[in-house]
Amino acid sequence: MAERKTLDAASDIEALDRLLTVAGLDLVDVGCGAGNLSRLLAQRGARVLGVDPDAIQAAKNREAPVEAGLRFAEAPATALPLDKSSQDGVILSRSLHHMAIDEMEPALREAARVLKSTGFLYVLEPDYSGSYWELQKSYNNESPARLAAIEILDRAAPALFGEMQEYWYDLPVTFPDFDTYLETTLDRSYLKFERHQIDTPEVRARFAAARGEDGHHFAQPIRLRIYGRTGNE
Repeated sequence: MAERKTLDAASDIEALDRLLTVAGLDLVDVGCGAGNLSRLLAQRGARVLGVDPDAIQAAKNREAPVEAGLRFAEAPATALPLDKSSQDGVILSRSLHHMAIDEMEPALREAARVLKSTGFLYVLEPDYSGSYWELQKSYNNESPARLAAIEILDRAAPALFGEMQEYWYDLPVTFPDFDTYLETTLDRSYLKFERHQIDTPEVRARFAAARGEDGHHFAQPIRLRIYGRTGNE
């Protein structure tokens, strides 16, 4: 078995910065959520379209202050509002496993449609391990969906995008208190959880166990894959 390539502890953008230079590139961030990664990519000089299918989140994104190089749209991953062969990179940042299983492969085919021949697919998928996963699994056990996403990538992505490089890193996640964790989770409209599902004795106990001097600290192992052109070329 090949040795696992690790980037140690890193934020999403820190991991990306170690592997890619995005200035001047046209990128689409598919399933962008609140657009945090989209904004950081634009700040690095990329021209970014953040796409999300959730109507509530997409409306929030459109109402956010205008930033240079960044625009948002509401659309599913299977029907991106982009021309064929128009993008240097497609980003799937913890979004593939949120799709219905029968939409995952069509979403990959749609990513291939909009990519230039020299483009790359950049995928982040959380592993079903780590303290942050342990915190959430009693009310949001995404293990089957996360496993399905990797299986479909393994089956479909090589023929669509070419060679793959895989890396791992631990994403640090910190909250000052439980109320902040609760409100942050409830604000993610695509998750569609009720307060009583999250605010349970089990979740509170797991949260309290992670207390440190300056907050409650968790780690989420992230599997990072780049298909197609790779590296700071």
